[in-house]
Amino acid sequence: RVSCDYTGNIKIRSKSGTSAYWYGLHIDDIAGTGAVDKVELKSSGSSSYDSTCTKNQGPSFWICDGGYPLTFPLSVRLTNDAGDQISCTNCITEYASEFDFGTNFASTPSTPTERVTPSPVRNTPAPVTSPTTTTTSSSSGSGIRVKQNNGV
Repeated sequence: RVSCDYTGNIKIRSKSGTSAYWYGLHIDDIAGTGAVDKVELKSSGSSSYDSTCTKNQGPSFWICDGGYPLTFPLSVRLTNDAGDQISCTNCITEYASEFDFGTNFASTPSTPTERVTPSPVRNTPAPVTSPTTTTTSSSSGSGIRVKQNNGV
């Protein structure tokens, strides 16, 4: 995914045909990866977010279900794909209009973090030479002499 580095607030646009018994909305200018996973609405006077919205009727807008009839002003809670939640209290004040959400998700870095893996280090020890053994004989008898490779 590519980060959307919006510096302004999220905008909510009510879908045409919205009423107290059917509510649809568009969510615009989302910062970060722009992946909203969950949208919830809360009617005025309600203590909980009773209306949950899905994209079952098209990829460009959200349709909300439950909590009808809706009573204005509405509060909205958004959850992104990272599980972060932001909300606006009483930000939707009528059916057909655009509303400022008042905040946005944090932007993420637009370039992926590069992980640097160091090259393998090979610790090869210097070659080890073995001493050579020779058998000698002399007038005083035979014997074994060990000769080091350094000439001694």
